[in-house]
Amino acid sequence: MISLKFDGIGVPLDTLHDIQQNYANVDGGMKSVRTLNGRLSVTSLWKKLKTTISGNGWRPSDSGMYRGRQVVLSCIQPRAIDSLARTFEIPLARRMDEGIKAFAQVNGEYLPIGFSQSGQSVLVDENIAATSYRVMYWPELLVCVMDVSEAFNHASGDYSWQLTLEEV
Repeated sequence: MISLKFDGIGVPLDTLHDIQQNYANVDGGMKSVRTLNGRLSVTSLWKKLKTTISGNGWRPSDSGMYRGRQVVLSCIQPRAIDSLARTFEIPLARRMDEGIKAFAQVNGEYLPIGFSQSGQSVLVDENIAATSYRVMYWPELLVCVMDVSEAFNHASGDYSWQLTLEEV
């Protein structure tokens, strides 16, 4: 199981239950314009990620999370890049302690496949039956803590917690 880390310090997963992470895009300076024929044109000056991580059980010990704090987050949810081509450029901002995974889509099913990697470039092995290819990686992001919430259930002794973080 992949461990959740803040600033390189792992949160013990065996003391946490039902950890979930999700991503959303944050688009800056996004502008949409319709042309004379009604076609939509959208531009964005920059793109960043927003992520929410939640769990219950024992909250991250001594996490020291507070609004405005910047931390390096080693994510537990992978990101995927799909392509019809076999070549991929994967982000530099990724976990180096977790490898990448490559798949070939054959008859609607993703099958593991070999690949070679040089820096950020990945070349997936060819599968003549493949209709597309996918590469998965785990991000490592410099984020700012936007919100922290936690609750305690006295009857069960369980904590629940949620962190909202945005890429710096």
